[in-house]
Amino acid sequence: MAARFTPQAAAFALLLGALTAFGAPASAQTVTGFTVTGNVSIEHVSLTVNGPITVSSGGALTLIGVDLTLAPSATQAAALVVEPGGSIVMADSTIRAAGADPAQAVRVELRGTARIERSAFYGLAPDTERTAGRALEAGPRVVPGGLLVYSSEVLLDSVLVRGSLGCGVTVKGASPMLRDLDVSSVAYGEVAGNGYAAALCIEGGSPTVERLRVSTIGSSARTGLGALTAAGIVADAPVKLTILGLEASNFAPPLAGLPAPRSIAIAVQDPAFLTVRGGRIEGVTEGIVLRGSSAPAEGGSVEIAELSIVNTVSPAISVIGAYTSDPGLTWSELEIA
Repeated sequence: MAARFTPQAAAFALLLGALTAFGAPASAQTVTGFTVTGNVSIEHVSLTVNGPITVSSGGALTLIGVDLTLAPSATQAAALVVEPGGSIVMADSTIRAAGADPAQAVRVELRGTARIERSAFYGLAPDTERTAGRALEAGPRVVPGGLLVYSSEVLLDSVLVRGSLGCGVTVKGASPMLRDLDVSSVAYGEVAGNGYAAALCIEGGSPTVERLRVSTIGSSARTGLGALTAAGIVADAPVKLTILGLEASNFAPPLAGLPAPRSIAIAVQDPAFLTVRGGRIEGVTEGIVLRGSSAPAEGGSVEIAELSIVNTVSPAISVIGAYTSDPGLTWSELEIA
């Protein structure tokens, strides 16, 4: 591995080098957290890291066929952070928390360049460095958490996210490509005594979402919460949001001792451009809720097409506010039952 290491990372490199030199399987090894400042490639190992992994500006981390458990150290939380100017390539790999205790949840934050394919994340943390988003008119709210995508230089392709709080994937002010995501087991985050959960949360930016599958959104909640709102996608003021092939059916389970959840497949407020095409929405309270608190952006458009929406309690599509008179709003080839 051609790289410049911090002292902790150097110990990590020596460990893997020794295993390779003596022909021993590099499996189930434990090392301390480290910072990547050069090129580091890790392949086909099972590894536990106590403390954070940080990919700093100029650093490049490659994970191929790696089963990586990130655990808290005595002084630092479990995390994988790609800073601006840093990069990660990850394929056929798994990142997981060391246990189910919330204190062991892993913060995964992408602020640099990332290409993540055919990989899985288990037990992700909320973003405690950010407050919850504004209360949207449609009812949902962004409670940042899960896989944190804060850069436009991100591709997620065939990625599974299991276990998070508030959001499964959070996109903030960025325009990544999200393809073939499978998000489930998102617990309710609490804001002002109410619970909010969503598979994908978007604030600003122009992300493209192709083939998102959601299930078990609102998997658990603190006893005593008031209203519960679960969503497939929540988007607050996206510039240009493209959603292709959403699969969202019966994703909000009832929880014993708590109010029945309100479930919305797609809730979008104040988009400039919105395209929803293809997919199936079934067994939710509301299919698509589009709200505009002000006039649509000049030249903006909304298209909803080639989509099946069945067995909803409320209207399959609700367009409320300034967008009701938008000449750029069109829908076609819909199956609504």
